[in-house]
This record gives sequence, C-alpha cells and structure tokens, in this order.
Amino acid sequence: MTLLSIRNLEVQFKHYEGVTTALKKISLDIKEGEKVALVGESGSGKSVTARMILGLLSNSNIKKNGEIFFENIDLLKESSSQIKQIRGNKISMIFQDPVSSLNPYFTVHKQMLQALENHTKDYDKNTIEKYFVDLLKDVKIEDPERVLNSYAFQLSGGMAQRVMISMALINNPKLILADEPTTALDVTVQKKVLSIMKDVISRKKMSMLLISHNLGVVREFADKIYVIYQGTILEEGSTEKIFNSPGHIYTQTLLQAIPKIYEQLINAKLKRHQNTD
Repeated sequence: MTLLSIRNLEVQFKHYEGVTTALKKISLDIKEGEKVALVGESGSGKSVTARMILGLLSNSNIKKNGEIFFENIDLLKESSSQIKQIRGNKISMIFQDPVSSLNPYFTVHKQMLQALENHTKDYDKNTIEKYFVDLLKDVKIEDPERVLNSYAFQLSGGMAQRVMISMALINNPKLILADEPTTALDVTVQKKVLSIMKDVISRKKMSMLLISHNLGVVREFADKIYVIYQGTILEEGSTEKIFNSPGHIYTQTLLQAIPKIYEQLINAKLKRHQNTD
C-alpha cells in the first residue's frame, strides 16, 4: 500500500532577480515499509522535496503546485496547525549535521522529552526513562544512561547522529526523511550509521526517504531509487535496475563517480551474500 505519493509537484522561489523553479512537476511514491532514495547533486532539489513534505517551505515568496498525499491526505491543502501535528509525529526527519541539529544548551534527555511532549502529554513518567534508554539501545549505543545526560558537544559525530535517529523514532512515525544523514561523518562511521538505520527501519516496519548525492552510499540501503537533476526526475527504478542497467546518461555519470575502492567493497560484500544464499 502506498504511504506517500507526490504528483506533479512544482516549486518556484520568487526573488529580486526573478523566479527560480526548484522542482519541475516531479512525482514519486513510497510504499509502506519501503526504503526509497532520492539521489542527485547539490542544488538538484532533493532537500526542497523533503522540506515540502514536512511543510517547512511556506511563505508568500514560494509558489507551489501539485499534490503530496500522505495517508490519502493532501499535505499541500492542510493548515499549518494540522501539518505541525504530522511533523515529528507521523513523519520525522534526520538532518545532515547531527551536532548542530542538537540544542547545545540541553541534555539529550531534555531534548528527547521535548520531542515527545510536542505531540503527547499523556505518558507514564515512571517508565519514560526506560523508553529513552531502549531507543538509544536500538541504535547500538552501549552506554545510554551516560548519553542521555550528555550535551551535544560531549558526543562524537557518529554518536550524535545515532541520537538524532533515536529522536526521530520517539513518536513511532510511519515515514522518516533522512537528508544526507552521513555527509558530516567519516567513511567508516557512515557505513555503521547506515547499517543501524537500515536495521531499525526494517525491524520497526517504517518507510524512509533517504536523500543523498552518492549512489554508492544508497546501494545497500534502498529498495528503489529516484534520480533527480535540476528539479526534474530523470530516472526511477529498483536499486538493482538502476545499478545494472541505468537508462539515463546522468545516472551513468553518477555511477562512474562512485570511488573505485568503495565500489569494490560493495561488490565484495554482495558476492559474499550470494555465496551464503
């Protein structure tokens, strides 16, 4: 069953030099439990797409047309108060830079509590601590009690990103948007964080839209890939199809841009899986 369906979405920004079209009638679908990647270079419209889904782009200088259906509700027609009830509750987001996304003045516990209370005041105060600890354990944090009482500056980049993932899970959303969630991390930590994300999303049967500029990063993660360039979806298909028989020259160029050593590691891992099947 389709959870999110975007149809002919067009977004234009008015500015002093004229009008810039950020999205040009794009369409995409995400099914329940499906992991989808939106891939393209910087400025292609990836983050604009995510922010439109969340209702974060709304003022008189932004013109938008089309439809964004979530659970058969057109988000573009909902009021700002209704969108706030969905944002962070049924749809959560993991941002690009985990350390700067966390509030430096509050502990992780305080911020997790705030994320919960934004959508519900009716919770058991006697068990909430255990709930937060379990969420942190879900993302492979081995010392959750210490992390709960820590501030952002006391956490490594990888640890902070895992905290952000756990915060996105607090209200058991149906859809998680991840905007370049591993860009600020080194390669070895990237791989670990992506593996954790994939495991948690699969176990909890949630859907995800992963935004990235790197096809190599999404290869082991996504079920389906959309390739976007200058606000236009150029190609879509299963991950296997995109990698084995890309139809558009831009997709082929993105594939060629994957670092060879990274590609070799992916192919070796895929081969090991095939041998054990």
